[in-house]
Amino acid sequence: MITPQSVLLCLLTVLCGSAFAEDSAQEIIFTCPAPTNSPEFKIFNSVYSHFFDHLNLSFSMISATEKRAIHALLDGSVDGICGKSIKSLDTLKTDQLYPSSTPLAEVHVKALAPARLGAFDSLNELTQTNYRIGIIEDTLASREARLHDIDYIDITSVDRGIRMLAANRLDLVITNKLQIQRNLDDIKPTSQLRFSKTLFIVEVHPALHRRHHAILPKLNQYISALTHCMDSTLSHSSIAQWISLSNQSDHFCLNLSTKDIPQEMP
Repeated sequence: MITPQSVLLCLLTVLCGSAFAEDSAQEIIFTCPAPTNSPEFKIFNSVYSHFFDHLNLSFSMISATEKRAIHALLDGSVDGICGKSIKSLDTLKTDQLYPSSTPLAEVHVKALAPARLGAFDSLNELTQTNYRIGIIEDTLASREARLHDIDYIDITSVDRGIRMLAANRLDLVITNKLQIQRNLDDIKPTSQLRFSKTLFIVEVHPALHRRHHAILPKLNQYISALTHCMDSTLSHSSIAQWISLSNQSDHFCLNLSTKDIPQEMP
C-alpha cells in the first residue's frame, strides 16, 4: 500500500541521491605512476590542484603502477592520468582518453642492472648482446628495442622484472626511471643495482577521461601558459626550478597560467 510517508521517503532518496552524485562529480581524481614521495608526484599534484581549484573543482591524485593507472582510467574509475606519452596512448586504441596537446613533462627511460655489469650509455650498445633484457611488451621501451634489433623478455610488470634481476634471472630491466624507483622503494632488493645513463627521453601529457573532454581546451591553455612561464617542461634538468611550484601555492607562474582561463565550467 502506498502511503504519503512512503512517497516522501522515495522523494528524499532521489533528491539525496542526486545531491550526492552532484557533489561526487565535483571531485576530480587522477592516477599517477610516480611514487608519492617523488618530487615529480608533488609537482604534478600542485599543478593539477591549482588548475582544478580555479575551476571550482576539488582534486586528488593517487599513486599506482602504470598498468593499474591506465586500467582505472579506461574503466572510468578515475578522471585522468598525470602523464602518458601520445604514442603509448595510441597503442591502447581507445576513444575513452583525451590527452593534452602540450606535454607537461619529460620522462627518462633507463636500464636497471646489477653493479657487476659494465656501464653502457645507449640502446645501440645492447644490440646483439647476450644480456637477458626485461621489458614490458606494448610500451615505448619495447618499441625502441625492436627498432634497435634488441632481443628482450616480456616481464609483464616492473615489479616482476626487478625480482627477476635480484634472483639473477635477468641482466637488465628497461623502463622509465619513475617506474623503476617506485618498485625499488617497495621491493628493496638486497643485491646492488644501478641505473644506466638515459637511453631515451619521452614527452608525457596529462590525459582526461572522455566524460571530461569539455575541460580539455582549458587544460591545454593552462599547460601551454605554465610551461612557457617556467621556460621548460618538467624534466630531470629543470626539476629544481619546478619544485618551487609544490612549495608555493601562490607561485607567480601558477597564477599567471590561470589568469585568462574562465572559471565557468564548459
